[in-house]
Amino acid sequence: MHATLLLLTRAPDAGESAFRACCVEAATRLAAELPGLAGCVVNHVLDSARRMPVPRGAFAVDGLVQLAGDGRDWAAEPAYAALIESLRPCTTAILALDTRRHDVIAPPEPPRGGGSAPMAKRMSILERDSSVTLAGFQAWWLTVHGPKVKDVPELRGSRQYHLRGARPEWSAAPGAVWVPDGVTELWLEDMAAMERAFPPVRAAGVGAHAATRIARMTTLIVEDHRIL
Repeated sequence: MHATLLLLTRAPDAGESAFRACCVEAATRLAAELPGLAGCVVNHVLDSARRMPVPRGAFAVDGLVQLAGDGRDWAAEPAYAALIESLRPCTTAILALDTRRHDVIAPPEPPRGGGSAPMAKRMSILERDSSVTLAGFQAWWLTVHGPKVKDVPELRGSRQYHLRGARPEWSAAPGAVWVPDGVTELWLEDMAAMERAFPPVRAAGVGAHAATRIARMTTLIVEDHRIL
């Protein structure tokens, strides 16, 4: 399945509650109007300070909107343009990633209309090592690294988003465009299971294996709000 991911940076003058409400309200309007939309989830970032075995990426992410569909280009759709306009007042940057979605382990679905599945969810934004091509990285990620994730205790779901293209929808400070190479989602039984599987300081297990091909990684603990 194809998916568009909107990576959002919160405006300094937008409080956390106002930012979350802005994201949910904008996405709710979009879900009723965007043709070909099969799924819409807003992810509220709870923790963006996770320490990883590789450096963090340069882009500050305070929220993510996931739009799943049939692969059509939404950029020219009025409803999509309205979504971006609705998000501008509460953000300083919006980066859109066009991706192909791969389920390594079918994840639990969050309840419709808000709230989270009773599990901990982690998302990581990945940048490959410069010695690896995008095609080579995606093949390694899906066929070599992906199966290793299945060994994580208490893992309940694993999903990869492979980059097909990217565009900055807007930025309060235009400049060089940062483009990651993929995004991953992991669901675990609870936060205690998350800490056991991914110790905050020590690089071990799947984290150490990821560092062999990944140069930078921004890891987020999120709460998902399913619109559609």
